[in-house]
Amino acid sequence: MKLIKAKEKEYLIKFDINTLIDFQELSGVDLMDTTSQKAMTLKDIRTLFHYALCNGDKNYPKDDFKKSGEILNDFCESNDGMESLTALMTEELGALLGKQKSKEHLQALTK
Repeated sequence: MKLIKAKEKEYLIKFDINTLIDFQELSGVDLMDTTSQKAMTLKDIRTLFHYALCNGDKNYPKDDFKKSGEILNDFCESNDGMESLTALMTEELGALLGKQKSKEHLQALTK
């Protein structure tokens, strides 16, 4: 679990097995399959971030993807844009999958 800042607010995010399964069920993207030809879209990134917010805060609204997008925008504006987001996701997925595997997965999926 990690505390992030987006503008003046703080949010807890959690990338765990449930986050990955929830994401896969909605998006159809299997983060464990690096042979997939399907690249992640911005919608997929927002969806993954949304489930990380939901799993970090059990009171977070489970159906408010637009709010997650706004927090994602705020996070990118408060940091180094999408580069900061990629670093955050790599770090958090690395804790779950192992650092090298998560880096390879994200590189393969965001081509």
